[in-house]
Amino acid sequence: MLTDERDSLRRQVDVFQKRLITEQFPCTLTTDGWKDLSSHPLVNFILVQRQDIIFHDAVNATGVEKTANGQYEIVKAKIEEIGADRICHVVTDNPNVNKSLRRLIEADYEHIIGSCCVTHQFDLLAEDVGKLSWTKETLSNCNKIVTNVKNHDMI
Repeated sequence: MLTDERDSLRRQVDVFQKRLITEQFPCTLTTDGWKDLSSHPLVNFILVQRQDIIFHDAVNATGVEKTANGQYEIVKAKIEEIGADRICHVVTDNPNVNKSLRRLIEADYEHIIGSCCVTHQFDLLAEDVGKLSWTKETLSNCNKIVTNVKNHDMI
């Protein structure tokens, strides 16, 4: 019964996705690597178009080399599954492997632009700024204020 429900929901998402993402209005394919509870490497695929965000798939990357070529095979399969003509942009994390991955994508798909995740870059920058000696005291004071506010009821 659960399998039937999952399949029904997947069909509904597929119809929505096909209607939303067209050659006329292509989308951004966003990828992100992570690990599940069993430490299996996974790659998420999220489609973004205008204000709409759709989770497309998560692929188990066990056994796939953590090289640009290894990752490219996974991303290329998704690009082909979705339709290369329906994608105009691919966003990845920032590691060097993904820089090479983006170059491979742009070489095979001239109309697709590859870029790194700006939010991820900003997070890395904020972490680095937080480690500077002159920011530690300010951040410590901010944490004390937040803790104080959380520990006291406001009327």
